[in-house]
Amino acid sequence: MNSRIAHIASNTFREAVRDRVLYNLIVFALLMSAAAVVVGQISIDIERLVVINLGLTAVSLFGMVIAIFIGIGLVSKEIEKRTLYTVLSRNPKPGGATTLFP
Repeated sequence: MNSRIAHIASNTFREAVRDRVLYNLIVFALLMSAAAVVVGQISIDIERLVVINLGLTAVSLFGMVIAIFIGIGLVSKEIEKRTLYTVLSRNPKPGGATTLFP
């Protein structure tokens, strides 16, 4: 069972790395982190607090945006390949979402 999950995870990672949007988001996140350091140096007496708050905000925001873009991209690719239809057409057995993986 774990080898199936590892195979799906590695395939998803490979497809996500090929997406060019992610590289732009990573560059923008690095620029925002650098800007946090600059803004922290400008501020008076709260340099550390500003850097921490802006850094954590950048990580949270870009983590969410990257997850959304990866999800949208992968679902659209699966629809184009018509592999999503076979998963959705299966009649799920009682027991929850774990029954989608045969």
